[in-house]
Amino acid sequence: MDRLNTLLASESGRPGFQPGRSCFRAHTLFLLLLACLAARPVDAQSVLASSEPPFEPARPAGSPPPVPARPGGTVQPPPFRWGPLAARPHAHYRFLYGDGLRASSGELASSYIDRWTAAMRLELGSRWWIDYAPSWVYYSSEAFRDTVEHAIDFNGQLAPAGWFLQLTGRYRATDSPQVETGRQTRQQVSTTTFAGTRPIAPNLLFTINAEQRLTFVEAFPDTFEWSVSPGVQHFLTSDLQTGLALDTGYVLVYRASDMGFVRPLARMSWRASPRMQFELQAGVESRQFLGARGSTLSTPHYRGAVRYEPFTTTSLSLALARSVAASYFADQAAELTVGTIGFDQRLLTHFRLSFRASFQEVAYIRGEDPGGPQRQDELRSYDVRLTTTLFRRAEVAAFFQSTHNASNVGDFDFESEQIGFEIGYRY
Repeated sequence: MDRLNTLLASESGRPGFQPGRSCFRAHTLFLLLLACLAARPVDAQSVLASSEPPFEPARPAGSPPPVPARPGGTVQPPPFRWGPLAARPHAHYRFLYGDGLRASSGELASSYIDRWTAAMRLELGSRWWIDYAPSWVYYSSEAFRDTVEHAIDFNGQLAPAGWFLQLTGRYRATDSPQVETGRQTRQQVSTTTFAGTRPIAPNLLFTINAEQRLTFVEAFPDTFEWSVSPGVQHFLTSDLQTGLALDTGYVLVYRASDMGFVRPLARMSWRASPRMQFELQAGVESRQFLGARGSTLSTPHYRGAVRYEPFTTTSLSLALARSVAASYFADQAAELTVGTIGFDQRLLTHFRLSFRASFQEVAYIRGEDPGGPQRQDELRSYDVRLTTTLFRRAEVAAFFQSTHNASNVGDFDFESEQIGFEIGYRY
């Protein structure tokens, strides 16, 4: 947050702009960038347990992977540095056993899964970084194929002539069992986002967000999505902000019906106390299928989240969202309702216990017949995780996850339980 204040310091000579005022404290801009990106589509849900909860109050755009800190809270220096360029290697290993995994349509299998990750993060000064993490995944069951997966993240920040600009990117090449496809599926997803803010009056900011999302999925149509979202953000107080935005976008689907959408949104962020924070955005999306027999789908769009920390060692979170995105299936859209309840508790100083309960309801809507028969899924998932830190840099966790998907199409039903552990080390 101090970095955001530094980036805006150059505006101190601009008439009408007062960086010292509480309405432009760093945490408010932090929330603003969060709101600019909150309308992103939900990523496809993997059947396998994840290090990240499937959905929770969003982190601000471009927030880097956590950097280890000493007990006093200072950031660990990088082990390698050449002038302004620094390097931070990190590694991760995960072992799990899962049953009830969808290997292919109509086939369930159990497997031990080993996942090895060796990664490197490069930092250029304090404003630019890129992180590359290849992973080697091995299955004991012959129903699944071993694979190499790739993850790339980058972030950059600039503050030219009164603007605060941020460029973020995310690339994932995975080959894991997916809920939507009902089998192990190769896919590549690349997302590039540009976000900008500029003061236009005291307590008022102009915001702009543009995004490109490219999705390539084995045996399904590729999609190319572009969207832009201009808006304004009003700081009523240092802890209460409201805003308006207009999301517009186009989805080009290879050998299937394209889609266009318009989504006006109202937003609010309120820090009710140092221990409680609320976020809310709501609107209506109008999505048009552009095929020969295309139709228009109007859907409420909302996202709400609350986080409460009754004690410094305890946090509770609740989130609920509804959105629409292009489905992997040709000429269909996926209407998603997603929610989570989270609980985190620090135990005996050195341990952290986390619990997540989530649900996801998905309706697959045909563009040529929105009111006709359609596939509907209801996914329930419970995750318990116990984590501790060793030698300041290593993190060890044991976890258990139970997932159940009920679908009105039998080939997509499954019930899976997974148990395992993971070890990570980061400079």
